[in-house]
Amino acid sequence: MKKTTIYVKIALLVAKMKVEGLLTFAKAISGTIATDTEIVIDPIVQANLAKKIAELDATVVLRETDFSKAMTKKEGNQATELILILTDIANSTEKQANALSPGDVPAIEEIILRIGFKLFKTRFITGRIFEVFKKIIGGVSIRMKALKPGTTYYWRWSLDKIIWTTLQSTQSASVRIAGLPSDKRVYFESATTPPQSRVPLLDAKGFEPEWGDTISAMIP
Repeated sequence: MKKTTIYVKIALLVAKMKVEGLLTFAKAISGTIATDTEIVIDPIVQANLAKKIAELDATVVLRETDFSKAMTKKEGNQATELILILTDIANSTEKQANALSPGDVPAIEEIILRIGFKLFKTRFITGRIFEVFKKIIGGVSIRMKALKPGTTYYWRWSLDKIIWTTLQSTQSASVRIAGLPSDKRVYFESATTPPQSRVPLLDAKGFEPEWGDTISAMIP
C-alpha cells in the first residue's frame, strides 16, 4: 500500500501584517537566505527582494508627511509586489526543506524556522502519512496512520537505500527503533498488509511487502 510522506508547510501570514511589520519580516528573510548553507534562493530573486524592500522602505518614510491617495496606492502596490516575492521564496524554502530531510519533521521544521518562516500545522489524523516524529540518541520514533485492526506493519532501514535491514513486523502503526548508527543519515521505509483470516494464506515462493515512500533522519 502506497503511503504519502508528510509534507511540512509554511504558513505565510504577510498578508495580515501592517506595512512596517512586512518590512521587518522581509528584511529578516533577506538576511537569512543570503547566508544559509542549505536553502538556496536564486541571486536574481534575492536582488529583486532587496530592491522591493528598499522601494517600500523609501515610500514608508515619505508617508510620514505625504498622505495623498497617490502615495497610498503606491505603498499598497509596493507591498503587494513584496508579498509576491516572499511567497515565491516561501514556496522554494518549503520544497527544499522537505526534499533535504523527507519525512524528518523535526529537521524540516528546524530549517523552516531558521529561515524565519512560520509553520502550518497539519493534524496527524488527516491523510496517510509516514514520518519521523521524535529522535533519541541512536534511535528514532516513526509512525504512519493506523489502519484497520489486525493490519500488519513492516519496517526497514538503510544507510544508502541499497542495502536494507528489515525489522520485526508489528501490529502497531508507531514504533521506536533503537541501536541505529549515530551521526548518520538513516533512511526508512514502511509497508502494510491487511488483516488476515484465522488461517492465513502463505505464498510458497516467499513474501516481500510493497514498500512505500522513503523518509530519512539524521540520528543523534
